[in-house]
Parts: sequence; C-alpha cells; structure tokens
Amino acid sequence: RLEVCAEVPMSLDTSPNRLFDDALVSIVIPCFNQAHYLGEAIQSALALAHSRTQIVVVDDGSTDNTAEVARSYSKVVYIYQSNQGVGSARNTGFHASAGEFVIFLDHDDRLLPNAIEAGLNCFQKYPDSGFVFGRYRKIDGAGKIISDPTQSPDERDFYLALLQRNPIGHPAVVLHRRDVLEKIGGFETAFKGSCDYHLYLRIAQSFPVHKHDGIVAEYRWHEGNASWNYRYMLENTLCALRAQSLYTSR
Repeated sequence: RLEVCAEVPMSLDTSPNRLFDDALVSIVIPCFNQAHYLGEAIQSALALAHSRTQIVVVDDGSTDNTAEVARSYSKVVYIYQSNQGVGSARNTGFHASAGEFVIFLDHDDRLLPNAIEAGLNCFQKYPDSGFVFGRYRKIDGAGKIISDPTQSPDERDFYLALLQRNPIGHPAVVLHRRDVLEKIGGFETAFKGSCDYHLYLRIAQSFPVHKHDGIVAEYRWHEGNASWNYRYMLENTLCALRAQSLYTSR
C-alpha cells in the first residue's frame, strides 16, 4: 500500500551533460517495529544539504506506531507491506522511488548533512563507478557518539577486498546508481542478514567501486542490532561468499 505524502518528480533528465548538483537522490528507509528511532532517521534525511531529495519509508509489517511517525512528515512517501524482511523492504522502496541515485538508510541510523555531496563528488571524479562509499561513526541508543570515524580502506580492488572482508561496513555510507541497481536486480531477499554484502559483491564483480573520505553516516549501536548475533551473521556472510563461487565458476 503506497501513500504519497509529497509530490514526487517522476521524469528524470539523464542527458550526459546534466550537472550532479541537480540529481534527484532517493533515501529509502525500511522499518520494522522501530518507530522510536524512525523519527531521527527521517529528520537526518530531511536535514541533508542536497537540494533535491526524496524520502521513502517502507513499513515492513510493523505492529507499533511506525505508520504514525512516518505520516507525521509531509515530505515522506509512506509504503506498507506485510513483513518480508529488510531486503524485500529495500527493493519495495527502490521500485517506488525516482532518484537517479539511492541511499539505503536503516530505521535506527542517521545520515550526516554532507552525505549526498560527498558521494556525488566522488561519482563526478569516477563516473564509471558501480557505487561509491564513505565513512561512518557509531552512536549509542540515545544518539551519543561513541566511536571515532571508521578509517578509509587502503584497497583499490574492492571486489577482492570484499571477498576477504566487508570494508564498507554500513549500508548508509553507500551512494548507489539507479541504473546499476536495476541492472543487478536489487537485493536478493534469500540472503537475509547479508543481503547488503551480497549486493556489494555482485556490483563490484561487474563495476569499479570507489571510496571517498567523507564521514556520511552514524550507525546506532544498541541491543537490537543483528550484528550482536555472531553466528547468524557468520552464516549469512558465508552464504554470500558461496554464492560468489557459483557466479565466478559459470
């Protein structure tokens, strides 16, 4: 069920001379029973310095007041679906969005005001990139900063780096190109806890990936993080890596 709380520009100028300053960027926020954090995520997206943004909140079958929070912001596109997991919710938000570039922001995290500019500047320097990414810092449940920013990885071959570990670490630091996401087919929902890692691998296998030094997001570290379930995360990571062995052996 789609509710558009703001007018969404649907026609995009994709001419080669188009300025990045005018690019429409969509921020997709999936949410499942985390309404108490959702408002901060939305507010961080509204505070972005970039002039053309679209915010899409996908309610993945929440039983709390997620709908009420999302609908309280007039500039938010609100979508409800039955509970199908974060990968499905991200795909739903992506298909409902219109941006030439896309950021996937989890419901409990925050973007920093320069997030879009930092990514677009990197794309302007490396226009062949499948995606670009920056850095993040951790915050606690109350929103207090609890870590220094992550360090930029040294690698240049990010497909190889991703086969060894996840140097990206957090979905909100990634700025995606819409045409690449469409070509790849979005998130594969079977990968549950590793759907973002699996997506990075699939893109990096076919496209160059570049980094920038901007600190663009805040990752909320609290007791509800799936990252605390080490066995679950390890199993999902290994599934994503096994899938790569199947792709590369074809």
